[in-house]
Amino acid sequence: MDEITPKSAPRTESEAAWHFRDVTIDLDRQTLLRNGEEVRLRAKSFDVLAHLIRHAGKLVTKQEMLDAVWGEVAVTDDSLVQCLVEIRRALGETQDVIKTVRSRGYLLDAVVHPGAMVAVETRSTVAATTAGASNRWRLGVAGVLAVVLVLGWAAWDRISRGPEGTVAIARSVSREETLNPDARRAFEEGASLMMGRRSQVELQQARQAFERAVVLDPQFAPAHSALSNVLTILFAFGVERPRQVLPEASRHARRAVELDPTHAFGWHALAHSQVQWEWDWAAAETSYRRAQALDPKNPYPRFLLAHLLVGIGRADEGLREVESALATDPRSPQLLGSKGIVNYLARRPEVAVDAFARARAIDPNYSLAAFWQSLAYSSLGRDDEAMEAALAARRQMGNAPTWVVGYVHAKAGRTQEAREVLNALEARARQQYVPPLDLAFLQVALGDDEAAIGWLEQGLRQHSRWMELLAVHPVVDPLRGNPRFQRILQAMRLPEIP
Repeated sequence: MDEITPKSAPRTESEAAWHFRDVTIDLDRQTLLRNGEEVRLRAKSFDVLAHLIRHAGKLVTKQEMLDAVWGEVAVTDDSLVQCLVEIRRALGETQDVIKTVRSRGYLLDAVVHPGAMVAVETRSTVAATTAGASNRWRLGVAGVLAVVLVLGWAAWDRISRGPEGTVAIARSVSREETLNPDARRAFEEGASLMMGRRSQVELQQARQAFERAVVLDPQFAPAHSALSNVLTILFAFGVERPRQVLPEASRHARRAVELDPTHAFGWHALAHSQVQWEWDWAAAETSYRRAQALDPKNPYPRFLLAHLLVGIGRADEGLREVESALATDPRSPQLLGSKGIVNYLARRPEVAVDAFARARAIDPNYSLAAFWQSLAYSSLGRDDEAMEAALAARRQMGNAPTWVVGYVHAKAGRTQEAREVLNALEARARQQYVPPLDLAFLQVALGDDEAAIGWLEQGLRQHSRWMELLAVHPVVDPLRGNPRFQRILQAMRLPEIP
Protein backbone atom coordinates (compact mmCIF):
# COMPACT_ATOMS: atom_id res chain seq x y z
CA MET A 1 0.00 0.00 0.00
CA ASP A 2 1.24 3.50 -0.76
CA GLU A 3 2.43 5.61 2.16
CA ILE A 4 -0.22 8.09 3.33
CA THR A 5 1.43 11.48 3.44
CA PRO A 6 -1.19 14.15 2.90
CA LYS A 7 1.35 16.95 3.43
CA SER A 8 4.07 15.52 1.22
CA ALA A 9 2.62 17.01 -1.93
CA PRO A 10 1.39 20.51 -1.15
CA ARG A 11 -1.21 21.69 -3.62
CA THR A 12 -2.75 24.96 -4.68
CA GLU A 13 -6.05 25.57 -6.44
CA SER A 14 -4.18 26.87 -9.49
CA GLU A 15 -2.58 23.51 -10.16
CA ALA A 16 -4.63 21.62 -12.72
CA ALA A 17 -2.92 18.21 -12.99
CA TRP A 18 -2.12 15.56 -10.36
CA HIS A 19 -0.75 12.06 -10.51
CA PHE A 20 -0.36 8.96 -8.40
CA ARG A 21 1.02 5.59 -9.44
CA ASP A 22 0.23 5.27 -13.19
CA VAL A 23 -2.70 7.70 -13.12
CA THR A 24 -2.83 11.37 -14.13
CA ILE A 25 -5.87 13.55 -13.44
CA ASP A 26 -6.30 16.79 -15.38
CA LEU A 27 -8.82 18.93 -13.50
CA ASP A 28 -9.13 21.57 -16.21
CA ARG A 29 -9.78 19.12 -19.04
CA GLN A 30 -11.63 16.70 -16.76
CA THR A 31 -9.71 13.71 -18.06
CA LEU A 32 -8.16 10.66 -16.47
CA LEU A 33 -5.06 9.12 -18.07
CA ARG A 34 -3.82 5.67 -17.08
CA ASN A 35 -0.40 4.79 -18.49
CA GLY A 36 -0.85 7.68 -20.90
CA GLU A 37 -4.17 6.37 -22.26
CA GLU A 38 -7.41 8.21 -21.65
CA VAL A 39 -10.10 6.41 -19.64
CA ARG A 40 -13.62 7.79 -19.83
CA LEU A 41 -15.44 9.02 -16.72
CA ARG A 42 -18.84 10.67 -16.48
CA ALA A 43 -18.77 14.20 -15.11
CA LYS A 44 -20.12 13.34 -11.67
CA SER A 45 -17.73 10.42 -11.30
CA PHE A 46 -14.86 12.71 -12.21
CA ASP A 47 -16.05 15.25 -9.61
CA VAL A 48 -16.06 12.54 -6.93
CA LEU A 49 -12.53 11.48 -7.86
CA ALA A 50 -11.33 15.09 -7.95
CA HIS A 51 -12.71 15.69 -4.45
CA LEU A 52 -10.94 12.61 -3.15
CA ILE A 53 -7.69 13.76 -4.77
CA ARG A 54 -7.96 17.20 -3.16
CA HIS A 55 -8.30 15.44 0.20
CA ALA A 56 -5.83 12.61 -0.39
CA GLY A 57 -4.97 10.71 2.75
CA LYS A 58 -7.98 12.13 4.62
CA LEU A 59 -11.32 10.53 5.36
CA VAL A 60 -14.16 12.12 3.38
CA THR A 61 -17.57 11.40 4.86
CA LYS A 62 -20.44 10.36 2.62
CA GLN A 63 -22.40 13.50 3.45
CA GLU A 64 -19.39 15.73 2.75
CA MET A 65 -19.03 14.08 -0.66
CA LEU A 66 -22.72 14.48 -1.48
CA ASP A 67 -22.63 18.14 -0.46
CA ALA A 68 -19.46 18.85 -2.44
CA VAL A 69 -20.52 17.12 -5.66
CA TRP A 70 -24.31 17.44 -5.76
CA GLY A 71 -24.83 20.52 -3.60
CA GLU A 72 -28.50 21.10 -2.79
CA VAL A 73 -29.71 18.55 -5.33
CA ALA A 74 -31.28 15.62 -3.48
CA VAL A 75 -29.86 12.30 -4.68
CA THR A 76 -29.81 8.82 -3.23
CA ASP A 77 -26.68 7.16 -1.89
CA ASP A 78 -26.83 4.94 -4.95
CA SER A 79 -25.70 7.86 -7.13
CA LEU A 80 -22.46 8.10 -5.13
CA VAL A 81 -22.00 4.32 -5.09
CA GLN A 82 -22.36 4.16 -8.89
CA CYS A 83 -19.73 6.88 -9.26
CA LEU A 84 -17.29 4.96 -7.06
CA VAL A 85 -17.90 1.76 -9.01
CA GLU A 86 -17.09 3.62 -12.23
CA ILE A 87 -13.97 5.23 -10.70
CA ARG A 88 -12.61 1.91 -9.51
CA ARG A 89 -13.23 0.37 -12.90
CA ALA A 90 -11.42 3.25 -14.59
CA LEU A 91 -8.44 2.97 -12.24
CA GLY A 92 -7.97 -0.72 -13.08
CA GLU A 93 -5.14 -2.27 -11.10
CA THR A 94 -4.77 1.00 -9.18
CA GLN A 95 -8.31 0.85 -7.81
CA ASP A 96 -7.15 -0.37 -4.40
CA VAL A 97 -6.22 3.24 -3.54
CA ILE A 98 -9.95 4.00 -3.10
CA LYS A 99 -10.83 2.78 0.37
CA THR A 100 -14.30 2.43 1.83
CA VAL A 101 -14.25 3.08 5.56
CA ARG A 102 -17.30 1.24 6.78
CA SER A 103 -20.09 3.48 8.12
CA ARG A 104 -17.81 6.51 7.88
CA GLY A 105 -16.88 7.42 4.33
CA TYR A 106 -14.12 7.12 1.73
CA LEU A 107 -10.38 7.64 1.48
CA LEU A 108 -7.89 8.06 -1.36
CA ASP A 109 -5.01 6.05 0.13
CA ALA A 110 -2.07 7.29 -1.95
CA VAL A 111 0.54 10.02 -2.26
CA VAL A 112 -0.73 12.49 -4.84
CA HIS A 113 1.83 14.62 -6.68
CA PRO A 114 1.17 17.85 -8.60
CA GLY A 115 1.64 17.84 -12.38
CA ALA A 116 1.28 15.23 -15.08
CA MET A 117 3.67 12.30 -15.27
CA VAL A 118 4.44 12.91 -18.95
CA ALA A 119 5.01 16.36 -20.35
CA VAL A 120 4.75 15.41 -24.03
CA GLU A 121 1.56 15.57 -26.04
CA THR A 122 0.09 12.10 -26.42
CA ARG A 123 -2.87 10.83 -28.39
CA SER A 124 -4.91 10.97 -25.19
CA THR A 125 -4.09 14.60 -24.46
CA VAL A 126 -5.12 15.48 -27.99
CA ALA A 127 -8.40 13.68 -27.34
CA ALA A 128 -8.78 15.60 -24.11
CA THR A 129 -8.33 18.88 -25.95
CA THR A 130 -10.99 17.81 -28.42
CA ALA A 131 -13.30 16.95 -25.54
CA GLY A 132 -12.73 20.40 -24.10
CA ALA A 133 -13.59 21.96 -27.43
CA SER A 134 -16.91 20.15 -27.35
CA ASN A 135 -17.99 22.57 -24.63
CA ARG A 136 -18.12 25.21 -27.36
CA TRP A 137 -20.00 22.81 -29.62
CA ARG A 138 -22.59 22.24 -26.92
CA LEU A 139 -23.54 25.90 -26.77
CA GLY A 140 -24.23 25.70 -30.48
CA VAL A 141 -26.75 22.89 -30.13
CA ALA A 142 -28.22 23.86 -26.78
CA GLY A 143 -31.14 25.65 -28.35
CA VAL A 144 -31.89 22.67 -30.53
CA LEU A 145 -32.14 20.37 -27.54
CA ALA A 146 -34.64 22.62 -25.83
CA VAL A 147 -36.69 22.83 -29.03
CA VAL A 148 -37.65 19.19 -28.78
CA LEU A 149 -39.24 19.78 -25.42
CA VAL A 150 -41.78 22.52 -25.89
CA LEU A 151 -45.28 21.07 -25.85
CA GLY A 152 -45.55 19.21 -29.10
CA TRP A 153 -46.90 21.87 -31.43
CA ALA A 154 -44.25 24.37 -30.45
CA ALA A 155 -41.59 22.13 -31.90
CA TRP A 156 -42.87 23.01 -35.37
CA ASP A 157 -41.79 26.53 -34.65
CA ARG A 158 -38.49 28.32 -34.55
CA ILE A 159 -38.06 28.38 -30.82
CA SER A 160 -34.34 29.02 -30.82
CA ARG A 161 -33.47 30.32 -34.26
CA GLY A 162 -32.49 33.73 -32.91
CA PRO A 163 -29.61 34.45 -30.56
CA GLU A 164 -31.97 35.39 -27.71
CA GLY A 165 -33.58 31.98 -27.71
CA THR A 166 -30.28 30.16 -27.89
CA VAL A 167 -28.78 32.05 -24.98
CA ALA A 168 -31.92 31.71 -22.88
CA ILE A 169 -32.03 27.95 -23.09
CA ALA A 170 -28.35 27.09 -23.32
CA ARG A 171 -28.21 26.49 -19.60
CA SER A 172 -30.68 23.60 -19.81
CA VAL A 173 -28.07 21.29 -21.33
CA SER A 174 -25.97 19.15 -19.03
CA ARG A 175 -22.21 19.56 -19.07
CA GLU A 176 -22.00 15.75 -19.24
CA GLU A 177 -19.51 14.80 -21.94
CA THR A 178 -19.18 11.83 -24.19
CA LEU A 179 -15.66 10.83 -25.07
CA ASN A 180 -16.95 8.59 -27.84
CA PRO A 181 -16.48 10.63 -31.03
CA ASP A 182 -18.96 8.51 -32.98
CA ALA A 183 -21.64 9.08 -30.34
CA ARG A 184 -20.93 12.79 -30.42
CA ARG A 185 -21.19 12.88 -34.21
CA ALA A 186 -24.50 11.00 -34.11
CA PHE A 187 -25.77 13.43 -31.50
CA GLU A 188 -24.69 16.41 -33.61
CA GLU A 189 -26.41 14.89 -36.63
CA GLY A 190 -29.68 14.59 -34.71
CA ALA A 191 -29.34 18.13 -33.41
CA SER A 192 -28.69 19.44 -36.91
CA LEU A 193 -31.82 17.75 -38.21
CA MET A 194 -33.82 19.41 -35.47
CA MET A 195 -32.59 22.77 -36.78
CA GLY A 196 -34.33 22.23 -40.10
CA ARG A 197 -38.01 22.34 -40.96
CA ARG A 198 -38.60 19.37 -38.68
CA SER A 199 -40.60 17.52 -41.29
CA GLN A 200 -41.72 13.99 -40.56
CA VAL A 201 -38.73 12.65 -42.48
CA GLU A 202 -36.29 14.87 -40.57
CA LEU A 203 -37.85 13.93 -37.23
CA GLN A 204 -37.47 10.23 -37.99
CA GLN A 205 -33.88 10.77 -39.10
CA ALA A 206 -33.17 12.71 -35.89
CA ARG A 207 -34.68 9.88 -33.90
CA GLN A 208 -32.38 7.39 -35.61
CA ALA A 209 -29.35 9.61 -34.98
CA PHE A 210 -30.10 9.95 -31.26
CA GLU A 211 -30.73 6.20 -31.06
CA ARG A 212 -27.25 5.62 -32.52
CA ALA A 213 -25.74 8.03 -30.00
CA VAL A 214 -27.36 6.12 -27.15
CA VAL A 215 -26.16 2.76 -28.48
CA LEU A 216 -22.63 4.06 -29.00
CA ASP A 217 -22.49 5.59 -25.53
CA PRO A 218 -25.23 4.34 -23.17
CA GLN A 219 -23.90 6.70 -20.47
CA PHE A 220 -24.48 9.88 -22.53
CA ALA A 221 -27.31 11.56 -20.60
CA PRO A 222 -28.13 14.37 -23.10
CA ALA A 223 -28.58 11.79 -25.88
CA HIS A 224 -31.17 9.97 -23.77
CA SER A 225 -32.95 13.28 -23.09
CA ALA A 226 -32.94 14.27 -26.74
CA LEU A 227 -34.20 10.87 -27.86
CA SER A 228 -36.99 10.98 -25.27
CA ASN A 229 -38.14 14.34 -26.50
CA VAL A 230 -38.00 13.64 -30.23
CA LEU A 231 -40.17 10.58 -29.54
CA THR A 232 -42.62 12.82 -27.69
CA ILE A 233 -42.67 15.22 -30.63
CA LEU A 234 -43.47 12.41 -33.06
CA PHE A 235 -46.41 11.56 -30.81
CA ALA A 236 -47.51 15.19 -30.46
CA PHE A 237 -47.45 15.69 -34.22
CA GLY A 238 -49.66 12.64 -34.70
CA VAL A 239 -46.89 10.95 -36.68
CA GLU A 240 -46.58 7.94 -34.36
CA ARG A 241 -49.18 6.13 -32.29
CA PRO A 242 -48.75 6.92 -28.59
CA ARG A 243 -48.13 3.37 -27.45
CA GLN A 244 -45.41 2.97 -30.06
CA VAL A 245 -43.27 5.82 -28.75
CA LEU A 246 -44.34 7.09 -25.32
CA PRO A 247 -43.16 4.08 -23.25
CA GLU A 248 -39.76 4.36 -24.91
CA ALA A 249 -39.70 8.13 -24.34
CA SER A 250 -40.39 7.52 -20.66
CA ARG A 251 -37.61 4.95 -20.40
CA HIS A 252 -34.99 7.23 -21.93
CA ALA A 253 -36.06 10.21 -19.81
CA ARG A 254 -35.68 8.15 -16.66
CA ARG A 255 -32.31 6.91 -17.83
CA ALA A 256 -31.12 10.47 -18.43
CA VAL A 257 -32.06 11.48 -14.90
CA GLU A 258 -30.51 8.33 -13.47
CA LEU A 259 -27.23 9.03 -15.26
CA ASP A 260 -27.09 12.64 -14.16
CA PRO A 261 -29.66 13.93 -11.65
CA THR A 262 -28.18 17.43 -12.02
CA HIS A 263 -29.02 17.46 -15.74
CA ALA A 264 -31.94 19.94 -15.95
CA PHE A 265 -32.93 18.92 -19.46
CA GLY A 266 -33.34 15.32 -18.29
CA TRP A 267 -35.90 16.48 -15.73
CA HIS A 268 -37.69 18.41 -18.51
CA ALA A 269 -37.94 15.22 -20.53
CA LEU A 270 -39.11 13.20 -17.55
CA ALA A 271 -41.79 15.74 -16.63
CA HIS A 272 -43.09 15.79 -20.19
CA SER A 273 -43.28 11.99 -20.18
CA GLN A 274 -45.08 12.01 -16.85
CA VAL A 275 -47.66 14.36 -18.35
CA GLN A 276 -48.15 12.63 -21.70
CA TRP A 277 -47.76 8.95 -20.81
CA GLU A 278 -48.13 8.46 -17.10
CA TRP A 279 -50.74 11.15 -16.36
CA ASP A 280 -49.02 11.57 -13.01
CA TRP A 281 -49.61 15.25 -12.39
CA ALA A 282 -47.92 15.44 -8.96
CA ALA A 283 -44.78 13.70 -10.21
CA ALA A 284 -44.67 15.93 -13.29
CA GLU A 285 -44.94 19.06 -11.15
CA THR A 286 -42.07 17.81 -8.98
CA SER A 287 -39.93 17.13 -12.06
CA TYR A 288 -40.61 20.54 -13.60
CA ARG A 289 -39.74 22.20 -10.31
CA ARG A 290 -36.56 20.14 -10.08
CA ALA A 291 -35.55 21.34 -13.56
CA GLN A 292 -36.38 24.88 -12.52
CA ALA A 293 -34.27 24.59 -9.36
CA LEU A 294 -31.32 23.22 -11.32
CA ASP A 295 -31.55 25.97 -13.92
CA PRO A 296 -33.32 28.93 -12.27
CA LYS A 297 -32.44 31.44 -14.99
CA ASN A 298 -34.07 29.34 -17.69
CA PRO A 299 -37.73 30.37 -18.23
CA TYR A 300 -38.78 27.24 -20.10
CA PRO A 301 -39.37 24.88 -17.14
CA ARG A 302 -41.49 27.64 -15.61
CA PHE A 303 -43.80 28.09 -18.57
CA LEU A 304 -44.14 24.33 -19.06
CA LEU A 305 -45.12 24.09 -15.41
CA ALA A 306 -47.67 26.84 -16.08
CA HIS A 307 -49.34 24.67 -18.74
CA LEU A 308 -49.51 21.76 -16.34
CA LEU A 309 -50.94 23.82 -13.47
CA VAL A 310 -53.71 25.37 -15.52
CA GLY A 311 -54.55 21.93 -16.93
CA ILE A 312 -55.17 20.49 -13.46
CA GLY A 313 -57.33 23.39 -12.36
CA ARG A 314 -54.74 25.62 -10.68
CA ALA A 315 -55.17 28.48 -13.12
CA ASP A 316 -54.05 31.29 -10.82
CA GLU A 317 -50.77 29.53 -10.12
CA GLY A 318 -50.28 28.80 -13.81
CA LEU A 319 -50.88 32.43 -14.72
CA ARG A 320 -48.29 33.56 -12.15
CA GLU A 321 -45.73 31.08 -13.47
CA VAL A 322 -46.14 32.17 -17.08
CA GLU A 323 -45.90 35.86 -16.17
CA SER A 324 -42.74 35.12 -14.21
CA ALA A 325 -41.27 33.32 -17.24
CA LEU A 326 -42.25 36.14 -19.59
CA ALA A 327 -40.60 38.72 -17.33
CA THR A 328 -37.23 37.21 -18.25
CA ASP A 329 -37.75 38.02 -21.94
CA PRO A 330 -40.89 40.09 -22.69
CA ARG A 331 -40.32 39.95 -26.46
CA SER A 332 -39.94 36.20 -26.74
CA PRO A 333 -42.64 34.97 -29.16
CA GLN A 334 -42.49 31.55 -27.51
CA LEU A 335 -43.15 32.95 -24.04
CA LEU A 336 -45.87 35.25 -25.41
CA GLY A 337 -47.43 32.22 -27.09
CA SER A 338 -47.32 30.36 -23.80
CA LYS A 339 -49.04 33.28 -22.08
CA GLY A 340 -51.74 33.11 -24.73
CA ILE A 341 -52.31 29.37 -24.26
CA VAL A 342 -52.52 29.60 -20.47
CA ASN A 343 -54.93 32.53 -20.63
CA TYR A 344 -57.11 30.82 -23.23
CA LEU A 345 -57.35 27.70 -21.06
CA ALA A 346 -58.03 29.93 -18.03
CA ARG A 347 -61.04 31.46 -19.87
CA ARG A 348 -59.41 34.80 -20.56
CA PRO A 349 -59.64 34.83 -24.37
CA GLU A 350 -59.17 38.60 -24.77
CA VAL A 351 -55.82 38.46 -23.00
CA ALA A 352 -54.93 35.35 -25.02
CA VAL A 353 -55.71 37.01 -28.36
CA ASP A 354 -53.52 39.98 -27.48
CA ALA A 355 -50.60 37.74 -26.45
CA PHE A 356 -50.86 35.70 -29.66
CA ALA A 357 -51.01 38.88 -31.75
CA ARG A 358 -47.84 40.18 -30.11
CA ALA A 359 -46.10 36.85 -30.68
CA ARG A 360 -47.06 36.78 -34.38
CA ALA A 361 -46.02 40.40 -34.84
CA ILE A 362 -42.52 39.49 -33.65
CA ASP A 363 -42.44 36.22 -35.62
CA PRO A 364 -45.08 36.03 -38.39
CA ASN A 365 -44.19 32.37 -39.00
CA TYR A 366 -44.84 31.30 -35.41
CA SER A 367 -47.44 28.65 -36.18
CA LEU A 368 -48.15 27.72 -32.55
CA ALA A 369 -49.49 31.23 -31.94
CA ALA A 370 -51.64 31.12 -35.08
CA PHE A 371 -53.05 27.70 -34.15
CA TRP A 372 -54.18 28.67 -30.65
CA GLN A 373 -55.15 32.18 -31.70
CA SER A 374 -57.75 30.71 -34.04
CA LEU A 375 -59.41 28.97 -31.08
CA ALA A 376 -59.31 32.12 -28.95
CA TYR A 377 -60.82 34.23 -31.73
CA SER A 378 -63.52 31.63 -32.29
CA SER A 379 -64.50 31.64 -28.61
CA LEU A 380 -65.03 35.41 -28.94
CA GLY A 381 -67.17 35.03 -32.06
CA ARG A 382 -64.58 36.78 -34.22
CA ASP A 383 -65.02 34.23 -36.99
CA ASP A 384 -63.15 35.92 -39.84
CA GLU A 385 -60.06 36.49 -37.71
CA ALA A 386 -60.34 32.92 -36.42
CA MET A 387 -60.33 31.54 -39.96
CA GLU A 388 -57.36 33.70 -40.98
CA ALA A 389 -55.35 32.33 -38.07
CA ALA A 390 -56.50 28.72 -38.68
CA LEU A 391 -55.49 28.87 -42.35
CA ALA A 392 -52.14 30.44 -41.44
CA ALA A 393 -51.49 27.60 -39.00
CA ARG A 394 -52.35 25.00 -41.63
CA ARG A 395 -50.06 26.63 -44.20
CA GLN A 396 -47.18 26.65 -41.76
CA MET A 397 -47.80 23.25 -40.19
CA GLY A 398 -49.11 21.17 -43.07
CA ASN A 399 -52.18 18.99 -42.56
CA ALA A 400 -51.78 18.61 -38.80
CA PRO A 401 -54.25 21.35 -37.75
CA THR A 402 -56.88 20.64 -40.45
CA TRP A 403 -59.48 19.96 -37.77
CA VAL A 404 -59.15 23.56 -36.56
CA VAL A 405 -60.30 24.84 -39.94
CA GLY A 406 -63.37 22.60 -39.69
CA TYR A 407 -63.91 23.67 -36.09
CA VAL A 408 -63.93 27.38 -37.01
CA HIS A 409 -66.36 26.67 -39.87
CA ALA A 410 -68.70 24.87 -37.47
CA LYS A 411 -68.58 27.58 -34.81
CA ALA A 412 -69.33 30.19 -37.51
CA GLY A 413 -72.41 28.22 -38.60
CA ARG A 414 -70.92 26.91 -41.83
CA THR A 415 -71.99 23.33 -41.14
CA GLN A 416 -71.54 21.99 -44.68
CA GLU A 417 -67.94 23.16 -44.88
CA ALA A 418 -67.24 21.72 -41.42
CA ARG A 419 -68.68 18.33 -42.42
CA GLU A 420 -66.51 18.29 -45.53
CA VAL A 421 -63.47 18.67 -43.29
CA LEU A 422 -64.80 15.94 -40.99
CA ASN A 423 -65.36 13.57 -43.93
CA ALA A 424 -61.80 14.18 -45.14
CA LEU A 425 -60.40 13.47 -41.67
CA GLU A 426 -62.43 10.28 -41.30
CA ALA A 427 -61.22 9.09 -44.71
CA ARG A 428 -57.64 9.79 -43.69
CA ALA A 429 -58.18 7.93 -40.40
CA ARG A 430 -59.12 4.81 -42.35
CA GLN A 431 -55.73 4.91 -44.10
CA GLN A 432 -53.38 6.21 -41.41
CA TYR A 433 -53.24 7.29 -37.79
CA VAL A 434 -55.22 10.41 -36.92
CA PRO A 435 -55.22 11.46 -33.25
CA PRO A 436 -58.69 10.75 -31.83
CA LEU A 437 -59.03 14.18 -30.26
CA ASP A 438 -58.79 15.86 -33.68
CA LEU A 439 -62.04 14.13 -34.60
CA ALA A 440 -63.56 14.53 -31.13
CA PHE A 441 -63.09 18.29 -31.06
CA LEU A 442 -64.61 18.70 -34.50
CA GLN A 443 -67.58 16.50 -33.57
CA VAL A 444 -68.20 18.66 -30.50
CA ALA A 445 -68.41 21.77 -32.67
CA LEU A 446 -70.88 19.98 -34.95
CA GLY A 447 -73.04 19.06 -31.97
CA ASP A 448 -72.60 15.28 -32.17
CA ASP A 449 -71.78 14.69 -28.51
CA GLU A 450 -72.03 10.90 -28.58
CA ALA A 451 -69.60 10.61 -31.49
CA ALA A 452 -67.27 13.05 -29.73
CA ILE A 453 -67.36 11.02 -26.51
CA GLY A 454 -66.60 7.85 -28.49
CA TRP A 455 -63.45 9.45 -29.90
CA LEU A 456 -62.46 10.72 -26.45
CA GLU A 457 -62.82 7.21 -25.03
CA GLN A 458 -60.58 5.97 -27.81
CA GLY A 459 -58.14 8.73 -26.91
CA LEU A 460 -58.21 7.52 -23.31
CA ARG A 461 -57.28 4.01 -24.37
CA GLN A 462 -54.54 5.23 -26.68
CA HIS A 463 -53.13 8.05 -24.48
CA SER A 464 -53.88 10.52 -27.26
CA ARG A 465 -52.33 13.97 -27.34
CA TRP A 466 -54.17 16.79 -25.53
CA MET A 467 -55.94 14.41 -23.16
CA GLU A 468 -54.20 16.22 -20.29
CA LEU A 469 -56.15 19.41 -21.16
CA LEU A 470 -59.67 17.94 -21.04
CA ALA A 471 -60.46 19.27 -17.56
CA VAL A 472 -60.13 22.88 -18.75
CA HIS A 473 -60.21 22.97 -22.57
CA PRO A 474 -63.07 25.27 -23.65
CA VAL A 475 -63.70 23.19 -26.78
CA VAL A 476 -65.21 20.33 -24.75
CA ASP A 477 -67.43 22.51 -22.54
CA PRO A 478 -70.63 21.09 -24.11
CA LEU A 479 -69.67 17.64 -22.80
CA ARG A 480 -69.06 18.51 -19.15
CA GLY A 481 -72.42 17.25 -17.90
CA ASN A 482 -72.09 13.93 -19.74
CA PRO A 483 -71.45 11.01 -17.33
CA ARG A 484 -69.20 9.30 -19.89
CA PHE A 485 -67.07 12.44 -20.11
CA GLN A 486 -66.87 12.63 -16.32
CA ARG A 487 -65.67 9.03 -16.18
CA ILE A 488 -62.88 9.91 -18.61
CA LEU A 489 -61.71 12.69 -16.29
CA GLN A 490 -61.87 10.31 -13.32
CA ALA A 491 -59.81 7.69 -15.16
CA MET A 492 -57.11 10.32 -15.76
CA ARG A 493 -57.30 11.67 -12.18
CA LEU A 494 -58.25 15.07 -13.58
CA PRO A 495 -60.51 17.40 -11.58
CA GLU A 496 -64.08 18.16 -12.64
CA ILE A 497 -64.09 21.91 -13.09
CA PRO A 498 -67.48 23.66 -13.43
